[in-house]
Amino acid sequence: MLDGPGSNSFGNYILHGIDEIVMPEAVSWMPQALGWKILAVLVCVGLAFLSYRAASLWLKNRYRRAALRQLDALATEPGSKPSAQLMTILKATALQAFPREQVAGISGESWLEFLDQHCDKVQFNSDLGRRLIQSQYAGQVVEDDKQAQQAIAMAKVWVSRHTRAS
Repeated sequence: MLDGPGSNSFGNYILHGIDEIVMPEAVSWMPQALGWKILAVLVCVGLAFLSYRAASLWLKNRYRRAALRQLDALATEPGSKPSAQLMTILKATALQAFPREQVAGISGESWLEFLDQHCDKVQFNSDLGRRLIQSQYAGQVVEDDKQAQQAIAMAKVWVSRHTRAS
């Protein structure tokens, strides 16, 4: 009998003498050539640098995000009219981006010129800008809702697009 206790085959006697297939070792994912290793190191360093730059830029611009949240809250307030709050938000934003000596003492027409100099996308030195300046000192508000929304939109553009001090 072929399947006896001393037999080398187990189960089917036809399989006697057939050995199991031996699989080769797994191929390593580690590059073997020095050039590929150098390239992998350079890619990792480049990704680390880009991540650092993105995080740094995100942290640098957190004052912009805070100001935009305040402007959004001002715009969504029921019956809200931009008054001194709008100029206060702009002044606080400018104080974060520019040296205090350059911004703190500016008021009136020179403040509007400063805003125009540092963002060419909006024009604050206009009738609406002068009305906002007057509201800061006289307690007046912009009466028209359309003008109020326009003033908030101008402030949002300035906050998001102004050029920072070097």
